[in-house]
Amino acid sequence: MKLLFCADMAVTIPNEDLFVNGEIEKIIDEEMRGYLEKFDFRVINIEMALTETDEPIVKCGPNIKASKKAINAIKKFNPSLALLSNNHTLDFGEEGLRDTIDVLSENGIPYIGAGKNVDASRKPYIFEKNGKKVGIYDCCEHEFTIAGKSSWGANPYEPLYTFNDIAELKKKCDYVVIIYHGGKEYYRYPSPELQKKCRKMIDSGADAVMCQHSHCIGCFEDYNDGKIIYGLGNFVFVDDFDLEAVHTSLIVGVEAADGLKFEYYPICMSDTGSRTANEAEAKEILDNFYARSEEIKKPGVVEKKYSEFAATKIDEYLKKMQRVYDKDGNCDMEMITAMFNYFTCEAHVEVVAQGLYDMFKNEKPYWNYLEDGTLWKL
Repeated sequence: MKLLFCADMAVTIPNEDLFVNGEIEKIIDEEMRGYLEKFDFRVINIEMALTETDEPIVKCGPNIKASKKAINAIKKFNPSLALLSNNHTLDFGEEGLRDTIDVLSENGIPYIGAGKNVDASRKPYIFEKNGKKVGIYDCCEHEFTIAGKSSWGANPYEPLYTFNDIAELKKKCDYVVIIYHGGKEYYRYPSPELQKKCRKMIDSGADAVMCQHSHCIGCFEDYNDGKIIYGLGNFVFVDDFDLEAVHTSLIVGVEAADGLKFEYYPICMSDTGSRTANEAEAKEILDNFYARSEEIKKPGVVEKKYSEFAATKIDEYLKKMQRVYDKDGNCDMEMITAMFNYFTCEAHVEVVAQGLYDMFKNEKPYWNYLEDGTLWKL
């Protein structure tokens, strides 16, 4: 059995018409379409709502959607499974999610990772061929799109049941692959907590864990008898970020036979989608991927790199916290929304905690001026 795992897909302004018109040949190149065809099953993360509603939810960051007609191109990717557990699942409310599920179902595309309540969102999917079964489980960090006991949304990572869900799925399958939508955007290494979570997933029965959401290629590690990939990048997600990290990605092929065998296909973003990396680009992408993977084998490297990363971010968080109230003492609801995200989303919580911990640990006071000119010290 051969499975192909593609990372984040979203329709954006440069390719919206191409998706609506079903022009897949202008979104991905011929060689990449060949990748899709040679695998038995294709798994794609749909990081947007497919809906006509114009009522976005209140949240931090962009609300991403496309017309339901974008399915005209999506179905030409021939997805065997759509993943819906991510931070954009509920961007246009319950109506937007219901529309997304409806259009996928109408076109015969199975989905997991979201549903009418948290129990429905937790259901896995099992591929079966030649007597082998591979189970797929999809979950994400807590942001603004999480399902509740009686409300629509995405399947959250929840220690009280996620590891049990994995163990139960393993009882039914030869192999289990977890898709975890989380971690810090544009960071190429695992945080200490992300590494612990992913390793615990392997210990609970997973044979592989693939992390998405970072929008850049990370690194991998072989842990016990499993493989953890910390960041695939984007599959099709055209944006105007002037960041080198978001311009390259990986598609991951997995062959399930006697164990899982992995193959990496480097790709690059294009003006309207993505393209296969040329020989020189592919070598550079894979060399860096393997180099980072060697780095994290060394004791203390994951912790050290994350501490250095948090130090570059903590100032940004603290300055935003100062702006929760304006000079007249009124709440800035935009900042309140940001604070809600910072104190509920696992990736934000960890980077703030690490940044603050290091400031105290190093006994280097953080000085700043409030808007009224008074000096304060943390």
